[in-house]
Amino acid sequence: MLESIGAAMERLITYQDKVEAIARNIANTGTFGYRSIDARFRSTFRHAFTEASASGSPAPSRAPGDASGAPSAAGAISAAEALDMGALALPRLQVEGQLVETGRNTDFALRGDGFFTVRAPDGQTFYTRDGRFSVDGEGRLVTDSGGLVELDWSGGEQDLTGKSFRIDRKGSLILDGQPAGPSGGPTGTGETVVARLRLATFDRPEGLKSEAGVNFAATAASGAARPATADGVKLEVIQGFLESSNVDVIGDMTDLLAAQRSYEMVLRAIQQTDAMMGLANNIRR
Repeated sequence: MLESIGAAMERLITYQDKVEAIARNIANTGTFGYRSIDARFRSTFRHAFTEASASGSPAPSRAPGDASGAPSAAGAISAAEALDMGALALPRLQVEGQLVETGRNTDFALRGDGFFTVRAPDGQTFYTRDGRFSVDGEGRLVTDSGGLVELDWSGGEQDLTGKSFRIDRKGSLILDGQPAGPSGGPTGTGETVVARLRLATFDRPEGLKSEAGVNFAATAASGAARPATADGVKLEVIQGFLESSNVDVIGDMTDLLAAQRSYEMVLRAIQQTDAMMGLANNIRR
């Protein structure tokens, strides 16, 4: 009977995790660049990994791979990577949200698989889909939270204060009316490419660790960041737009109600089992 209570407690924690994850999704429905937590994957992962740990078996993988912990060529998550993924991050659904037009010159959205690269004030590198940028007092392109948007400058960093610029679909930052020179190549329209956004992509973006809502950090589960300019990567920058959250409100509300009902059922089962054990103890006396 104690074993049944232990199993029920594990399910109770699973449903609690699921409710909290879904509630976080719903609370961030209006947050630009927010990636929805895959609550169903999280629940399955916790249950499967707990069972595997108890039996001494390897942790579950997304695809057949090396059970010893080495990643397979097919992109499987090994036991070590799965542990990292479960301990450090709630897996996120890496599907695109709807694009919302803002008309602001410093708002940007991404279409395709990739992220903006951002350097936080403490020097740590993050990756985000939130393109709410602005030019700060030092003439730098920064995020809404104060992080520095990483740019690869052609000929030394330039002060963007008061300058008219645009960023094309390939991520090239172009100054209007600048003559061609050592800082960049001419575009044939009186404009000069002076820098490029440092766009990144990952082999397994679902393994990224969430930091401060819409920022992500690379982990062993995600793999190292790769330049989004690599062959086969389809990624476009859209100026004057922002990407809304990819939360499925209706689906999450349905899942939330189901998880709450399941939580209540398991809780009642634990309470009934506890009452039965108390009754049995009293009979023995």
